[in-house]
Amino acid sequence: MNKSRLKRLRSARSGFSLFEILLSLALLAAAMAAVSQLMEIGLQAGLRNQLRTEGQFLCERKLAELLVDPSAQESTSETAFPDDDGWKWSVATSEGPRTDLLRMEITVTHYTDEQSPREDMRVTLIRLVRIPTDPPEETTTLRTISNRGGNV
Repeated sequence: MNKSRLKRLRSARSGFSLFEILLSLALLAAAMAAVSQLMEIGLQAGLRNQLRTEGQFLCERKLAELLVDPSAQESTSETAFPDDDGWKWSVATSEGPRTDLLRMEITVTHYTDEQSPREDMRVTLIRLVRIPTDPPEETTTLRTISNRGGNV
């Protein structure tokens, strides 16, 4: 009789035991930790991609400036951009694969802190530029247009 009474009491009780609640809370905490790690990794990857894209634009802009002013195509060490904090650029020039080509290597580097030598992002753009030569002497060619049998 005692056993049947215990069975009725157990079947009448509904709910979770303390062990089940603690186990579900532990699983929830582990899942939240994993999700927060994934969010941190995604945030860092997004920041790296943003810096890389900005560095590529700065490389292209500096290359365009150097192509406009051929006298500025000398090799330079790291120089800060006047309008972009944290970014520095340098140019290395060398002979190209042919005698009429110049190899230009433009590198932009982003530093987190001015005092820290640690860099966040480095983007390098290599381009072969044609060395300007003296223009050939202009020769004028006279073309005669003949009109056979017609009136002009």
